[in-house]
Amino acid sequence: MPPAEVVIFLTCAGIYGCYEGYRRGKRARLVEDTPRSKIATAAQGYSEFEGFAWPKADTFRTLRDQEAIYYEFALQKEVETGSGKNKRKTWRTEFSYNHIHPFYVVDVSGLAMVHPIMGEFEIGSSEARLYTSLSDKEKKSVELLVGDKVKGYSNPLKILGITFGGKFRVVEKSLLVGSPLYVAGSFSTAASDDLIVIDAGLQSFRSKVFNTGAGGLKDVTRILDKNNDGKVSKEEEQAGYTEAAMLSRKNPGTNEESLQVCGQVTSTIEHKLFIANQHERHLVGDLKFKSKAFLGVGLVSLSMGATLIFGPGAGCSPSNTIGALEDVRYIFTNAKKKQDFGSQAYIERLHDTCVRGSKDDCGTLFDRADDYQLSEENKRYYRYRYCELGGYCDKNERTPSSK
Repeated sequence: MPPAEVVIFLTCAGIYGCYEGYRRGKRARLVEDTPRSKIATAAQGYSEFEGFAWPKADTFRTLRDQEAIYYEFALQKEVETGSGKNKRKTWRTEFSYNHIHPFYVVDVSGLAMVHPIMGEFEIGSSEARLYTSLSDKEKKSVELLVGDKVKGYSNPLKILGITFGGKFRVVEKSLLVGSPLYVAGSFSTAASDDLIVIDAGLQSFRSKVFNTGAGGLKDVTRILDKNNDGKVSKEEEQAGYTEAAMLSRKNPGTNEESLQVCGQVTSTIEHKLFIANQHERHLVGDLKFKSKAFLGVGLVSLSMGATLIFGPGAGCSPSNTIGALEDVRYIFTNAKKKQDFGSQAYIERLHDTCVRGSKDDCGTLFDRADDYQLSEENKRYYRYRYCELGGYCDKNERTPSSK
C-alpha cells in the first residue's frame, strides 16, 4: 500500500478535477443558453456582450511590449520544501503586481464600461519563463517593476560557471487592448449624459473590424488566417485583432467622433461578472474541452485512490490492512541490513511483489519473518496474503500448513 499522502493527493486531485469540470461545463451551458445583446439596446439585468477590449484608463506594457488592460505579474524563486521522502521543489512568489482598472467592451452598436473587480477571468494560462531566458529589454522592465524588493534575481552569484542563489522565473497573464472579448454580468444603463468617450484610435479600430451598415463584424478571415487552413483559430483571432488595435492607436487618423457609453457591467451577488478573451464560438468549445479534461482527470484520480484503498490486496480483511497501511520503508525499519537471502532492498522487492499478487514471495516473507526480524503485525499480514493467494493453509486458522 502506498503512503497515506499518496491516497490523500489522489483524492484531493480527483475532487478538484470533478469540481472544475462541473463548473466549466455549467459555464458553457450558461454561455450557450444566454442570448447575446447589443450594447446600445441591452436591457438592465443579466446580459452578455461580445466585442473587443478597449482601455478607459492607462494601459500596462507587458514584457513583450504589448498594451494590457488587465495584467498579472509574479517573480518566483525555486525553493525546496519538506524533508526526506516528502522533499520536493516548488516555485515561491517573491513579488507580485496586478494592473486592474475599469475598461470598455465595444461592439458595433456602442460601448459599455466594465468594472472587473470581483470578476472571474477566463483569459488563458499564465506564461512562465525563466528570468535568464529574457532579453535584455525584458530584464530591464522586470528590474524597473520589482526594484530592490527582491534580492539576487538580477545579478546571481556565479563561480566557475555555476550559478548560486536560486533559480528565478517570471509569470505573466494579461488581457490585451483590442482582444476579442466576451463579457457577462449585471448591466445597468448610463445614469447621466456626460459619459462620453472621444477616441480617434477607437474610431480607427471600429472601422477596421465592424461593418456598421450590416450591424456586425467584417469578414476578415483571409487576413486573420495566417496558416491558410480556411478557418480562424482563437490564437489567430487574438493576434490579428490586437495587432489592428496597436496600429489604430499608433496611427489614429483625424476622426474624433464622440461615442456615448451606454452603460456599465458589474459583478453582483446575483450575477457574478465573467470575462473571457475570446468570442463565444471559441469560448464554448474551449470550456467544453476543459470540462471533459478536468472531469476525466478527476474521475481517474478518484478511481486510482479508491483502488489503492479498496482494490485487490488493499483491504480484503482487517488483518490485511495491518501491513498494507504502512510504508515499505517503515515496515522494514527494524529489519536486518544484510541477510542470507539478500539486503533490505531485496526484502522490499519481495514485499512489493507480494502485495501485487506473488504467492511465493508472500510465503518467503512469512517463512523468513524471524530471520528478517519483522514485526508480528507484518508477519500476520504476509500469512494472510499468502493464504488469500491460494497457498496451502489451514482453513480454520488461515495459517500456512506444512507442504
